[in-house]
Amino acid sequence: MRFLTFICCLMATSVGHAAWYQKTDGVIVDPILDTAGAILSYTGPNLQPGAMLDGEDLSSADLVDADLEGSAMSNINLSGTKMWRSDFRQANLTNGDLSGAFLFRSDLRGADMSGAVLPSADFQEVNLEGATLNSSNFQDVKLWYSNMRDTHIRNSDFSGAKLGNADLLGSDLTDTNLASLHFEYP
Repeated sequence: MRFLTFICCLMATSVGHAAWYQKTDGVIVDPILDTAGAILSYTGPNLQPGAMLDGEDLSSADLVDADLEGSAMSNINLSGTKMWRSDFRQANLTNGDLSGAFLFRSDLRGADMSGAVLPSADFQEVNLEGATLNSSNFQDVKLWYSNMRDTHIRNSDFSGAKLGNADLLGSDLTDTNLASLHFEYP
């Protein structure tokens, strides 16, 4: 009987420490799930505007409608994460790992993604206006119908990327690798 009580207490403790995230409409999603619908094994800080998330591992998280405006997220692992209609305006995502992430209609205006790793990420209808993407790896990224006006994309690698109807007007592409770039549509 003591063993059963111990197991129940252990399970309640582990679930009690699961983190939550705030949606753009203010609703709290508790706990955070992964893209398969299971509880994400993340026990770091809660996700909300202005959160301090430097170095956290949120790989494969389901962050639909997440509000992370102005958050500090350098060196974060968001690989394989689903971020539909999420708000990352003015967020610091420097050196973050977004490989294989799926962003649909997310807002990254003014975000700093310098040094980010994004191979095979899927950005559809994403707003990156005024973002800083210097020294980032965009190999094989899909940037379909995305607003990339006035972005800073110096020294980045876009080899194999697909930019179907992406708007790059006014962007700084100095020393950016555009080899094998495709302008195709989904």
